[in-house]
Order: sequence, then structure tokens, then C-alpha cells
Amino acid sequence: MRGALAGAVGGLIPGVGGRIASSVLRGDGADDDASLDALADMADARQVPPAVALPLGAGLAARVVARQAVPMSTTLGGAAQGVLRARTRGVEQLLMRLAQQVPGTSGRRLRLMRLIARLAAGNLRLRGTGGAITALPRVVQGAGRRVITRAIQVPAMGVVPARLAARRVHARRHVLRHIPVSAVSAASVRRA
Repeated sequence: MRGALAGAVGGLIPGVGGRIASSVLRGDGADDDASLDALADMADARQVPPAVALPLGAGLAARVVARQAVPMSTTLGGAAQGVLRARTRGVEQLLMRLAQQVPGTSGRRLRLMRLIARLAAGNLRLRGTGGAITALPRVVQGAGRRVITRAIQVPAMGVVPARLAARRVHARRHVLRHIPVSAVSAASVRRA
């Protein structure tokens, strides 16, 4: 199923964006945070339509939060896995709603989702596994309120000009041309 989804999304996004989206959806999730950053730049450079970028970004941000709450090395029982999956889907929807509250480009909204995910992940890291799973939606909601309030007060927060975003995408393409994605993913997994 995930492979079919990766192929479908990869087909929707032309070029390197499709390759990044496909590698992101492969399921390894080794670098969701960096993928979310790249997706924000691609959205600002108008290489990914907002209708694709925002749901994909919300899923990445939700995975960032969930994986900080419960590291992949943690063994969970079946019931706990089900609760974590349900809460992660809820967090994904919550992130979409929070992002819609802020005016701006889809790239800005994705960067704000990333900030929310990082803030929530930092808070959840301090709790045990059970406490983190229980607190997941509440912590994301609180982090979202803080980030959204600040973003409304500071209109430039999360804004990257389209030309700069395009240059960053070009730099990533250059790296992808010279270093296989599999080598980069394997290196990030070894670091973790």
C-alpha cells in the first residue's frame, strides 16, 4: 500500500520532487524533518502544488512528533501501537487545521508545521513512552497555539522568498545528482 502511495505521489510531483516524495513515503522516515524543509522550499518554488504539499507535509510533521514521542527502537504492544497510530492521524489533521489559520504561501505553512512539530517533539521527549502517547494531541495543540500566535504577530516568520527557495531546491538537486539518496538515508540511519 505504502509503495503504491509513494508511486502515486511521485507521479504527481515532477522531477526531483517526485523522487523526494517517493523516498519519503518508502517508510524509513529517517529524515522526515529535513524532508519537510525540502518540501517547503519546493512549494515556495512552485514545484509542488499546495494540494499535494500541505497533506504530505502534515504527515511528515506528524511522523516527526510521533517518532520523538516513541522512538522506533521502542517495543509496543498491539493496543499501544493502535493508540499511537490513531493519535498520529489526529495530529496530522490538527496540523492541517492549524496551518490554515495563518495567511501566506504553502511553504510558509509547512515551515510553521515543522516548527510546531519540533516544539512538540522537544516537550514529548521529556516524558516516558506512555506519557508521551497520552499527551500527544494536547502537546501538539499547545505548541501549535504558541507558534501560530507568534506567526500572526510576526508576519515574516517562516517566509522564504520564491527565488531563495528555488536556489535551495537547486542546491538539493545538485547534491542528489552527485550523492545517491540511498547513501544519504543510510548515513542518517547510522547516526541515529
